[in-house]
Amino acid sequence: MTSIFKMNVIQMTLDDIPQFNGASNENIKSYFESFESIATIGKWSSKERLDILTAYGLQGHAMHYYRALPADVKPSYKLIKEMLLNYFWSSDIRMLKKAELAKLKQEECSSLDIYLEKLEELVYQLNYSNEQKLDSLIAGLNEDLRISIILKRFKTFNEAVAYIRLRTRSSRITM
Repeated sequence: MTSIFKMNVIQMTLDDIPQFNGASNENIKSYFESFESIATIGKWSSKERLDILTAYGLQGHAMHYYRALPADVKPSYKLIKEMLLNYFWSSDIRMLKKAELAKLKQEECSSLDIYLEKLEELVYQLNYSNEQKLDSLIAGLNEDLRISIILKRFKTFNEAVAYIRLRTRSSRITM
């Protein structure tokens, strides 16, 4: 296998490059996080990022989109990344994620941990502010936890989540 870079004991191959097809179940933001983590470890330049992204990272619909760019577009990694994010993270996807978040309720999840995991993923994908995260958290909680969180007047989403986890752990211990 062709080595893309070596760093002490870390050796990566082309098989390690994450691939993005552009399918509806794929998340372009998560894809770029993975890709850029590898690029950072490998100390790739912007040109190397572009070359590896377009040669190995993009597949299927995503590659067709890239190849269909007008010939006068001078590709740079930053430009291609921005165009892919705009295309594959459209307002339709954003609306679907918002609807999914609005429907998300603690009672409908198999556990509080599952609810919090889904909630954290959605608010992250939507790039919500701290206040929006707190509002979304409160809206989906069961009545007991909702009232408790409102009365505590947490300033940050992370504080509220930490409190909920601590409270549920201590209630499991006392049972």
